[in-house]
Amino acid sequence: MADLFTDKTHPATPRRRQQARSQGHVAKSQDLVSALVMTGGLLALWIAGAGFGQFITDFATQQLSQPSWQPLTAGSLNNTWFQVVAATGRSLAPIMAIVMLVAVVANLGQTGFLFLPQRIAFDFNRIQPMTGMRRWISTANLMQTQFGLAKTLVVITVALFGLWTHREQIMGLVSQDPQLLIGTLLKLVFTISLQVSFALVVLAFTDYAFQRWQYEHSLRLSDDEMREELRHLQTDPQANAHRQSVQQALA
Repeated sequence: MADLFTDKTHPATPRRRQQARSQGHVAKSQDLVSALVMTGGLLALWIAGAGFGQFITDFATQQLSQPSWQPLTAGSLNNTWFQVVAATGRSLAPIMAIVMLVAVVANLGQTGFLFLPQRIAFDFNRIQPMTGMRRWISTANLMQTQFGLAKTLVVITVALFGLWTHREQIMGLVSQDPQLLIGTLLKLVFTISLQVSFALVVLAFTDYAFQRWQYEHSLRLSDDEMREELRHLQTDPQANAHRQSVQQALA
């Protein structure tokens, strides 16, 4: 917890923020991305899943209606494989497109477009034991552990609540017609999964708020760092040109 009690009391300057961004230091919650992708995938199944379900039904009907014994050749296998892959791709394309769109928006919405090829280069500091130890005992890691426990507890609670809410419907599955059993069971699983995903989204936004707070806290400046920033601002040609243009506009 020592990283919370420092002498850095001054808010970050634009230069400090730009330096942090150029090094890949941005506020981002991976849990938010995962939760939104999960929710988007479930909603995509709800919107476009009928086509995939129809494909499964048609494919099963086609395969079961064929003769039980027929010669297999390389040509017939290739033809069957091509038909299955093409039909699967067409039925899954809308779902995958929605999931990919949600993933891109969830990432860009947090960090914006950020291209850092230098981050690919090998950095020995990333594998140093002391660096990993400091990361392991840091406040961020402690909060992430607590958040993971809270997330597990919420998932179990929401799932159990969903099962309890639909207990009569679940008990009725025993006497239900086999043709309707699978559809009813899938609807129950989908409903409970969607409830869990919504709960995870709420938790993920909480994690993102913490990541933003921690990011702002890490960019704060001490008195010495603030004086250094002011000296750089006074000697920066671009800052001087901007200051002169503002003064001329006000004159």
